Amino acid sequence: MSVASASQSGVTANRPDEPAEPRKDRLITRDVALVMLATFFFMTSNMVITPVIAGYGESMGATGALMGVIAGAMSFVSLFCRPIAGNLSDLVSKRLLVAAGTVLYIVAGVMYCLADSTGMLVAARMVNGLGFACGTVCLATWVSLLLPIRHMGAGMGLYGIVNALAIAVGPALGEPSCGWHYSYAARPLRQPYQRCLRR
Repeated sequence: MSVASASQSGVTANRPDEPAEPRKDRLITRDVALVMLATFFFMTSNMVITPVIAGYGESMGATGALMGVIAGAMSFVSLFCRPIAGNLSDLVSKRLLVAAGTVLYIVAGVMYCLADSTGMLVAARMVNGLGFACGTVCLATWVSLLLPIRHMGAGMGLYGIVNALAIAVGPALGEPSCGWHYSYAARPLRQPYQRCLRR
């Protein structure tokens, strides 16, 4: 009797599963937040050496032209490796690909610290570029898959802000006043994003 009157009056009881649908369509979920945090640390660890790499090469006797080669080697390698990394992101686990980028970043950081010639410095930049390609392509693909379709534009906009913030913060952490080797030695310590990628 009471149930019938309640239904006739248009009053419905709260169902415990009702909030489930809005949660699935949220812009920021736990996984999205973790991937964006991972992106921030990944980009910061890369940008931290931007203001010091040319001077580091000069301290080893590099000419002006060679300093430009050292600075641009990472981007040049990344340019050609990104299409390959993009295809790999469709074939293998994205977590595995980001882990590979992390390992390459750490290897590059060790090479920076041990570099005693401009040739080794160029080699370190090439390894850095390979890791950069693996990480950036995979993280961008990953976050796009986690975002709801109706929030895709806003989500990718936030992803761009995270990248811009890392680009702004990173160089400030790599000031030459801290010393060349400090910047490169501290670089692998800025890799906690690998722990964030646990779904």
